[in-house]
Amino acid sequence: MTGYGRSVQTLNGREFTVEIRSVNNRYLDCSVKMPRSVSFAEEAVKQAVKASVSRGKVDVFISIKSENGDEAKVSLNTAVLKEYLAAMRCMVEQYGVKDDISVSTMSRLPEVFTLEKPQVDEDLLKADLLSVVAQALESYNAMRAVEGAALDADLRSRGNTILELVAQVEEGNG
Repeated sequence: MTGYGRSVQTLNGREFTVEIRSVNNRYLDCSVKMPRSVSFAEEAVKQAVKASVSRGKVDVFISIKSENGDEAKVSLNTAVLKEYLAAMRCMVEQYGVKDDISVSTMSRLPEVFTLEKPQVDEDLLKADLLSVVAQALESYNAMRAVEGAALDADLRSRGNTILELVAQVEEGNG
């Protein structure tokens, strides 16, 4: 059986979207695609899936949007930039290299920019994420139950048809 479940929730200023998709497989094979900022919670997500799903190729897709805009701040690392410029000017003066220093050239150099990320309560973030994962798993299991019931009804109907045909054949030979 295949399966699909989805949940979208906003908790503590973040919108979490969790999608779970699966196809038949003999064993449980779970892969999680998530932002690097929450990679610390990957094993917990896999454990939640393992507790709810016994087998199948299960793909979990997670996205998170921050509503309060307190994401990372980018600033210029002026000390490193000055050193790069000095080294490049030295190249121009001592080796006669063409002086084509530009903002785009400088911005590609390592550590010219610093990235400051706000402190995050990882325990709270993981708890929020797992709450949304749990709801997506509920949706996933509900969809599988409906599909299972439809398969059961189809198989029973086909079985009854076979029994009726066998009875007709037996009556004809009797």
